[in-house]
Amino acid sequence: MIDAGGDDTQTSETYTCIRVEDHGAVRAVILDRPHVRNSLDLVIRKELAGALAAAARDPAVRAIVLAGSGKVFCAGGDIPSLTTERDDSRTRLQLMGDVTRSILESETPVVAAVQGGAWGAGLALACACDLVVAGQSARFVASFGRYGLIGDTGIFFTLQRRVTTARAREILLLNADLSAEQAAQEGIATVVVPDSEVWDEAIRLARRLAEAAPHANAWTKRLIGRRDGDFESVLAAEIDGQLELLGSPAFAEGQRAFLEKRAPHWWDDDQVAGGRL
Repeated sequence: MIDAGGDDTQTSETYTCIRVEDHGAVRAVILDRPHVRNSLDLVIRKELAGALAAAARDPAVRAIVLAGSGKVFCAGGDIPSLTTERDDSRTRLQLMGDVTRSILESETPVVAAVQGGAWGAGLALACACDLVVAGQSARFVASFGRYGLIGDTGIFFTLQRRVTTARAREILLLNADLSAEQAAQEGIATVVVPDSEVWDEAIRLARRLAEAAPHANAWTKRLIGRRDGDFESVLAAEIDGQLELLGSPAFAEGQRAFLEKRAPHWWDDDQVAGGRL
């Protein structure tokens, strides 16, 4: 069960369906509708899109953890609240597109903490994240077809970034129900831990990500996210990124830390310009 606590600080934003907590340089965005297994109605979609976008813009946030309160990460769309009214449905779908876009395009790495299970759009959310911590009893379920629907929330893009196209076809057409171990073997989950350790492991990994230079993480996400181009174009992008980083204050600090045999202390270019080293 996810029940954050300890050295967390509640942020100033007011939400009704999510919680946002800062754990040092790690921001936790927690779906908070445990009574309906964190299913996604219109309100939580709006709040989630806004909270993730805000976290991506905040220079103090070095890594993000996406979690669900209670026993389940996310049961997908809130089926009773779905409607046949096209404008309302389009708004709901576009909001989830905004959520996935924020995760994929954010320069800040995102870790999913999946306890209990991820169904439908919940599976898509997990697939969008950079790393996925799964509890040993968690299920990863492509449940869309069981309700006469197709996948959404960008899953036709994100799932194929984790598994082969052939396997994505099988998962979505067969409404596959994967165990945590199967999800790890498929490349959907990064690591499987005891259920009671999901939150702690997600925070641990996020803190580890936060220890790296932010600009280096940003360039890594950018290059990994490329889906076009041949070897030469990818190599050229690598060179561009590395040249930018070699000339940055972050590398200067990393080099000094190496020579002085200490951990680096990262900062933003704005802080350097302002003399706050």
